[in-house]
Amino acid sequence: MSPTTLFSIASTIAFIGWLGLIFLPKPWRFRFPIAVCAPGLAVVYAVLIIPALKGMDPMAFSTLEGVMSLQGSELAALVGWVHYLAFDLVVGWVIANDADLQGLNRWLMVPALLLTFMLGPVGWLTYLIIRTISKRGWSLRWQ
Repeated sequence: MSPTTLFSIASTIAFIGWLGLIFLPKPWRFRFPIAVCAPGLAVVYAVLIIPALKGMDPMAFSTLEGVMSLQGSELAALVGWVHYLAFDLVVGWVIANDADLQGLNRWLMVPALLLTFMLGPVGWLTYLIIRTISKRGWSLRWQ
């Protein structure tokens, strides 16, 4: 299967997972993305990482130049992309789950989830700010 096809498959799996986090009703919102989509991305990653590891210098991770050299091929870029998709989806699931446990307004989480989908750590930081403001007594909870 071509890297372009695998890129499309992984991106579609992630997108479906994010739609599930935002729009599915409560029980499925937590089961579907983490039980189906994240493992699907992990399978794609596992299939891709094995050939990508051939001939890789483990010391390449110790310098910026080394890490840049690891991204020097289409396969390496795809492996990195699937890695981001999988972990960002897991972080999004953690955000959605914790927001429900905290009783935060579900729709207020949409910006944090979208930012996590697009910018990873910025979305996580946004969620932490929303959660902190909520704990200080501002009305961000379901009434």
